[in-house]
Amino acid sequence: MATGWTFEAPREPAVSSALAAVTDAAIPAGHIGFLRRFGALASGDDSRWFLSAFDYAGLSGSAFAWDEFRAIGLDAADTVADRVRVEAFWAECLPILVGVRGDYEFLAISRTNGAVLHGTEPDFEDTTMIAPGLHELMDGVLRGNLLVPLLRA
Repeated sequence: MATGWTFEAPREPAVSSALAAVTDAAIPAGHIGFLRRFGALASGDDSRWFLSAFDYAGLSGSAFAWDEFRAIGLDAADTVADRVRVEAFWAECLPILVGVRGDYEFLAISRTNGAVLHGTEPDFEDTTMIAPGLHELMDGVLRGNLLVPLLRA
């Protein structure tokens, strides 16, 4: 990530307490290490942010819930089949980065294989894989080999 992002150091034992309080997010074990590295990580204008342990535990005070895109998708579902599709997608994918500048968009990781997916409105569940994993995403962005507009300052 480039400059223009704000970083808040993790506060222990608060991060561990928040992770212990998470009940609904089903955070993959591989992602927990990443969550322990920051308390908050957001763009300078606060229009994009990585979801933190506090977000998943409902302790961040954010007006935008960590599973807001799931709720929006369910609200927009016209049929039972649409609801099933939305539920299946979010059971498989965990949002990790939220963007609200312009169109709503997100990055999510697959709970099955760790792939990083990008989704945007209006059909959040129609995603594109941008990296095989979080490590590859960060490495590619830092090396300049992977352009992810959502991560640009």
